[in-house]
Amino acid sequence: MAATFGVSEQALLLHSKRIGLISQNIANADTPNFKAKDIDFKSVLGAAGSRLSMSGTSEGHITSSIGNKAGFVNPAQLSLDGNTVDIEAEKVKLMEATQLYDVALQFVNGSIASKLEVIKGGK
Repeated sequence: MAATFGVSEQALLLHSKRIGLISQNIANADTPNFKAKDIDFKSVLGAAGSRLSMSGTSEGHITSSIGNKAGFVNPAQLSLDGNTVDIEAEKVKLMEATQLYDVALQFVNGSIASKLEVIKGGK
């Protein structure tokens, strides 16, 4: 599928993983000693950029390494219970990540629509 959708597919998978991590952070906002995690989208995609190709080889896939790119979030304020989740910051990140996911999804949908148009012969 990478040969068909290119970077848009990888962006969808990465944003999906990030939304999951942010959701976990929000769900554990009251858990003592919970450490918030996040993915730096630019560094993951940038590191994989040299490996991405339209040939569809497994070297271009970054989905297996996404989980390894999750890092701990440095809290703006330390809490007494050791929890590093800033609920307001996490809500903002969740909203941004959701919007970025929607944009990547629109690119994939557009690619599907244009391919279907070619298959149908422009009808």
